[in-house]
Amino acid sequence: MLISGASDIISPIGHEDLGLYYFLYESGVMITIAHCVIFAQICFLYNFGRGWFFNQVELLIKQLKKVYLSPTLVHQTLQYFETLWNVLRGEITPELVTMAPLHLQQPILIAFFAKHIEQHFLFADTHIDFLRQLYLHVQRWFLISSQTIVYQGDVDYSMYFITSGMVQGAQLDGDREIKFLLRKGESFGELNGLFGGPHRATYTCLTSVELLVLQRDKWEYLLEWFPASKAQILEMAERFRTVATLQLLHVLKSD
Repeated sequence: MLISGASDIISPIGHEDLGLYYFLYESGVMITIAHCVIFAQICFLYNFGRGWFFNQVELLIKQLKKVYLSPTLVHQTLQYFETLWNVLRGEITPELVTMAPLHLQQPILIAFFAKHIEQHFLFADTHIDFLRQLYLHVQRWFLISSQTIVYQGDVDYSMYFITSGMVQGAQLDGDREIKFLLRKGESFGELNGLFGGPHRATYTCLTSVELLVLQRDKWEYLLEWFPASKAQILEMAERFRTVATLQLLHVLKSD
């Protein structure tokens, strides 16, 4: 029914109006049902993914207990994967990309890694084909707050690129400890990743941290196929070595 405020006369509703109201009502019901279905699907997928993820974690924990890993390390492992789920929700891209054929892997990995690697001083002027193949060997790590990435004196032939989070470096020199912060877009371990030798500092996560890692034995074969890129990388590394040494001497003198 329609009520006219001007004359307070109640007018009957016509068949056309009834049809319109019925159509709007049915449309509203259908939209509501559709939203409920979509929400239910999202909940199902989320719970299914979470269930699968923690089922795998539970299997891992059982295996660790069978080999008599200490309760402290078992607890730390469980805590790590719980944090991993809370942050990433089980997302394992680009790890899944490794299942794709090579002609798909390269452009996908370029999209993931290029902005973090190609602007780095070591690789900025290297050949595009060298970079395209280098990305196939980049590893993605996720660490939680207070985890140590590498200790001073460790030799792992790896360089690290921070894509999110904050890392604290701590270098012991005699009785003195020099601390510094590294953030998203910064890196460490370049010389160790190229030439080996011990890391000069201990690097610890102050927050949850995502890293890209290049291990020398995975990609060094590329240098023989791209001699110009190799020369460029070695030249930049020597410059960096000189600058890093001068900066360290400056810090030690200022203390």
